[in-house]
Amino acid sequence: MRKTFMLLLSILFHHLIMKKSMIIMILGFMIFASSCAHSPTTTKQKWDTTDKTLYVGYIVSSTIDCFQTKYIFKSPEYRETNEIIVKGVDRFGDLFIPLYFSVGAFSIYVISNQLSSPYRKALLSLCLGTSLWYINHNNSIGINLAIPF
Repeated sequence: MRKTFMLLLSILFHHLIMKKSMIIMILGFMIFASSCAHSPTTTKQKWDTTDKTLYVGYIVSSTIDCFQTKYIFKSPEYRETNEIIVKGVDRFGDLFIPLYFSVGAFSIYVISNQLSSPYRKALLSLCLGTSLWYINHNNSIGINLAIPF
């Protein structure tokens, strides 16, 4: 499943260049992430409803943050402060932004899937809280939930 995801991500990254590709990539990842959250796991403790809710909340908030980051790059009024994203966009173009957030979300899934339920809840709560903090920060400087397409 991991090889399939990486192959799909590679194909999307290299072959989809139009603006609509970002929507396709994000929607595809959200479908993939949702199926992962509801699939059987190899850990001793399966994901309960709270774990799944926290992960889906993180995916949604991360997607909003992705849209806000894309808006920052398109707007001359704002400047992105995450150097990883800035260097990635300079080197690979605008498709690096959804790739960055998708890899982050997939990494969180892989890591939390290896944890027992209490630690999984702690990690997912931390990730969700951090993502919501960034959304709130972006909103406080005037970047609303505008979709940059």
